Amino acid sequence: MTGQTPSNLDNMRAGKLYWMPDPEILAIQARATAQCAEFNAAQFPDAAARVAFLRRAFTRYEPGFMSQPQRWWFGQLQIGPGCFFNVDCQLLDNAPVTFGAHVLVGPRAQFITATHPLEPEARALYDAGGKRIPGGNGMTRPVVIGDNVWIGASAIILPGVTAGAGSTIGAGSLVTRDIPPGVLAAGNPCRVIRKI
Repeated sequence: MTGQTPSNLDNMRAGKLYWMPDPEILAIQARATAQCAEFNAAQFPDAAARVAFLRRAFTRYEPGFMSQPQRWWFGQLQIGPGCFFNVDCQLLDNAPVTFGAHVLVGPRAQFITATHPLEPEARALYDAGGKRIPGGNGMTRPVVIGDNVWIGASAIILPGVTAGAGSTIGAGSLVTRDIPPGVLAAGNPCRVIRKI
Protein backbone atom coordinates (compact mmCIF):
# COMPACT_ATOMS: atom_id res chain seq x y z
CA MET A 1 0.00 0.00 0.00
CA THR A 2 3.02 2.29 -0.16
CA GLY A 3 2.11 5.56 -1.87
CA GLN A 4 -1.64 4.95 -1.56
CA THR A 5 -3.98 6.89 0.68
CA PRO A 6 -5.44 4.57 3.33
CA SER A 7 -9.12 3.80 2.88
CA ASN A 8 -11.71 4.48 5.57
CA LEU A 9 -11.70 0.74 6.29
CA ASP A 10 -7.91 0.79 6.72
CA ASN A 11 -8.24 3.73 9.11
CA MET A 12 -11.02 2.02 11.07
CA ARG A 13 -8.89 -1.11 11.49
CA ALA A 14 -5.87 1.00 12.51
CA GLY A 15 -7.77 3.01 15.14
CA LYS A 16 -7.40 6.22 13.14
CA LEU A 17 -10.05 8.80 12.29
CA TYR A 18 -12.44 7.48 9.63
CA TRP A 19 -15.71 8.43 7.98
CA MET A 20 -18.33 6.16 9.52
CA PRO A 21 -20.95 5.81 6.72
CA ASP A 22 -18.32 4.67 4.19
CA PRO A 23 -19.84 2.32 1.53
CA GLU A 24 -17.11 -0.33 1.91
CA ILE A 25 -17.54 -0.39 5.69
CA LEU A 26 -21.34 -0.47 5.39
CA ALA A 27 -21.14 -3.43 2.98
CA ILE A 28 -19.00 -5.44 5.42
CA GLN A 29 -21.33 -4.50 8.26
CA ALA A 30 -24.38 -5.54 6.23
CA ARG A 31 -22.93 -9.01 5.61
CA ALA A 32 -22.03 -9.46 9.29
CA THR A 33 -25.39 -8.26 10.59
CA ALA A 34 -27.14 -10.59 8.12
CA GLN A 35 -25.13 -13.46 9.63
CA CYS A 36 -26.15 -12.25 13.07
CA ALA A 37 -29.83 -12.27 12.08
CA GLU A 38 -29.39 -15.77 10.63
CA PHE A 39 -27.80 -16.94 13.90
CA ASN A 40 -30.62 -15.46 15.97
CA ALA A 41 -33.27 -17.20 13.85
CA ALA A 42 -31.49 -20.56 13.55
CA GLN A 43 -32.58 -23.82 15.15
CA PHE A 44 -29.25 -25.63 15.58
CA PRO A 45 -29.58 -29.43 15.56
CA ASP A 46 -26.60 -29.86 17.88
CA ALA A 47 -23.65 -28.05 19.52
CA ALA A 48 -21.35 -28.84 16.59
CA ALA A 49 -23.61 -26.98 14.15
CA ARG A 50 -23.68 -23.92 16.43
CA VAL A 51 -19.88 -23.95 16.75
CA ALA A 52 -19.45 -24.32 12.97
CA PHE A 53 -21.74 -21.35 12.32
CA LEU A 54 -19.93 -19.10 14.82
CA ARG A 55 -16.54 -20.10 13.42
CA ARG A 56 -17.71 -18.81 10.03
CA ALA A 57 -19.12 -15.60 11.52
CA PHE A 58 -16.24 -14.56 13.81
CA THR A 59 -12.50 -14.00 13.49
CA ARG A 60 -12.01 -16.82 16.04
CA TYR A 61 -14.47 -18.98 17.93
CA GLU A 62 -13.52 -21.89 20.17
CA PRO A 63 -16.21 -24.19 21.56
CA GLY A 64 -18.24 -22.68 24.36
CA PHE A 65 -21.85 -21.49 24.30
CA MET A 66 -23.48 -18.39 22.87
CA SER A 67 -27.18 -17.96 23.60
CA GLN A 68 -29.66 -16.49 21.16
CA PRO A 69 -30.33 -13.66 20.42
CA GLN A 70 -27.11 -11.64 20.18
CA ARG A 71 -26.08 -8.52 18.27
CA TRP A 72 -22.75 -8.02 16.53
CA TRP A 73 -21.73 -5.59 13.79
CA PHE A 74 -18.61 -6.84 11.99
CA GLY A 75 -17.73 -10.30 13.32
CA GLN A 76 -14.37 -9.04 14.62
CA LEU A 77 -14.75 -11.25 17.67
CA GLN A 78 -12.00 -13.49 19.00
CA ILE A 79 -13.52 -15.90 21.50
CA GLY A 80 -11.44 -18.40 23.44
CA PRO A 81 -12.52 -21.84 24.65
CA GLY A 82 -15.24 -22.42 27.21
CA CYS A 83 -16.84 -18.95 27.08
CA PHE A 84 -20.52 -18.51 27.88
CA PHE A 85 -22.63 -15.62 26.56
CA ASN A 86 -26.08 -15.06 27.98
CA VAL A 87 -28.81 -13.38 25.87
CA ASP A 88 -28.97 -9.94 24.25
CA CYS A 89 -25.31 -8.92 24.35
CA GLN A 90 -24.29 -5.95 22.19
CA LEU A 91 -20.92 -6.48 20.51
CA LEU A 92 -20.09 -3.22 18.72
CA ASP A 93 -16.97 -4.69 17.15
CA ASN A 94 -15.74 -1.98 14.78
CA ALA A 95 -12.37 -2.98 16.29
CA PRO A 96 -11.57 -6.46 17.62
CA VAL A 97 -13.16 -7.65 20.85
CA THR A 98 -11.07 -10.44 22.36
CA PHE A 99 -12.30 -12.85 25.02
CA GLY A 100 -9.86 -15.22 26.74
CA ALA A 101 -10.77 -18.70 27.95
CA HIS A 102 -13.76 -19.43 30.20
CA VAL A 103 -15.23 -15.93 30.19
CA LEU A 104 -18.79 -15.61 31.50
CA VAL A 105 -20.90 -12.80 30.02
CA GLY A 106 -24.21 -11.82 31.61
CA PRO A 107 -27.35 -10.84 29.72
CA ARG A 108 -27.38 -7.50 27.93
CA ALA A 109 -23.68 -6.81 28.50
CA GLN A 110 -22.23 -4.33 25.99
CA PHE A 111 -18.76 -4.23 24.46
CA ILE A 112 -18.18 -0.97 22.60
CA THR A 113 -15.13 -0.32 20.40
CA ALA A 114 -16.36 2.70 18.40
CA THR A 115 -15.94 6.26 19.61
CA HIS A 116 -15.88 9.82 18.23
CA PRO A 117 -13.68 12.89 18.63
CA LEU A 118 -14.78 15.15 21.49
CA GLU A 119 -14.76 18.32 19.36
CA PRO A 120 -18.02 18.77 17.39
CA GLU A 121 -16.30 19.94 14.20
CA ALA A 122 -13.84 17.02 14.27
CA ARG A 123 -16.71 14.52 14.21
CA ALA A 124 -18.95 16.38 11.71
CA LEU A 125 -19.33 15.40 8.06
CA TYR A 126 -20.21 17.75 5.20
CA ASP A 127 -21.09 17.16 1.56
CA ALA A 128 -19.37 18.98 -1.36
CA GLY A 129 -21.83 21.88 -0.96
CA GLY A 130 -21.01 22.35 2.72
CA LYS A 131 -24.26 20.81 4.04
CA ARG A 132 -23.91 18.64 7.13
CA ILE A 133 -24.78 15.00 6.46
CA PRO A 134 -25.75 12.18 8.83
CA GLY A 135 -23.01 10.13 10.38
CA GLY A 136 -19.70 11.30 11.64
CA ASN A 137 -16.01 10.76 11.90
CA GLY A 138 -15.10 8.02 14.33
CA MET A 139 -12.22 6.08 15.78
CA THR A 140 -11.92 2.59 17.23
CA ARG A 141 -10.21 1.09 20.26
CA PRO A 142 -10.09 -2.70 20.81
CA VAL A 143 -11.51 -4.32 23.94
CA VAL A 144 -9.74 -7.24 25.66
CA ILE A 145 -11.31 -9.51 28.26
CA GLY A 146 -8.85 -11.84 30.00
CA ASP A 147 -9.22 -15.50 30.96
CA ASN A 148 -11.80 -16.43 33.61
CA VAL A 149 -13.43 -12.99 33.74
CA TRP A 150 -17.10 -12.71 34.70
CA ILE A 151 -18.95 -9.74 33.19
CA GLY A 152 -22.22 -9.11 35.06
CA ALA A 153 -25.59 -8.41 33.48
CA SER A 154 -25.92 -5.07 31.64
CA ALA A 155 -22.30 -4.07 32.25
CA ILE A 156 -20.95 -1.67 29.61
CA ILE A 157 -17.31 -2.02 28.53
CA LEU A 158 -16.12 1.11 26.70
CA PRO A 159 -13.51 1.46 23.92
CA GLY A 160 -9.93 0.54 24.73
CA VAL A 161 -10.67 -1.25 28.02
CA THR A 162 -8.83 -4.37 29.15
CA ALA A 163 -10.26 -6.51 31.95
CA GLY A 164 -7.53 -8.54 33.65
CA ALA A 165 -7.69 -12.31 34.09
CA GLY A 166 -9.80 -13.65 36.92
CA SER A 167 -11.67 -10.42 37.60
CA THR A 168 -15.40 -9.93 38.11
CA ILE A 169 -17.23 -6.87 36.76
CA GLY A 170 -20.43 -6.19 38.70
CA ALA A 171 -23.82 -6.01 37.01
CA GLY A 172 -24.70 -2.61 35.59
CA SER A 173 -21.13 -1.29 35.77
CA LEU A 174 -19.82 1.33 33.34
CA VAL A 175 -16.21 0.33 32.69
CA THR A 176 -14.23 3.33 31.44
CA ARG A 177 -10.70 2.21 32.42
CA ASP A 178 -8.64 -0.96 32.54
CA ILE A 179 -9.46 -3.38 35.36
CA PRO A 180 -6.49 -5.23 36.91
CA PRO A 181 -6.41 -9.02 37.24
CA GLY A 182 -8.02 -10.79 40.16
CA VAL A 183 -10.36 -8.11 41.48
CA LEU A 184 -14.04 -7.40 42.02
CA ALA A 185 -14.88 -4.13 40.28
CA ALA A 186 -18.26 -2.42 40.06
CA GLY A 187 -20.06 0.89 39.80
CA ASN A 188 -20.52 3.89 37.55
CA PRO A 189 -17.79 4.59 36.83
CA CYS A 190 -16.48 1.10 37.56
CA ARG A 191 -13.82 0.94 40.28
CA VAL A 192 -11.99 -1.79 42.14
CA ILE A 193 -13.87 -2.88 45.26
CA ARG A 194 -11.47 -5.52 46.54
CA LYS A 195 -9.08 -8.27 45.52
CA ILE A 196 -10.50 -11.72 44.95
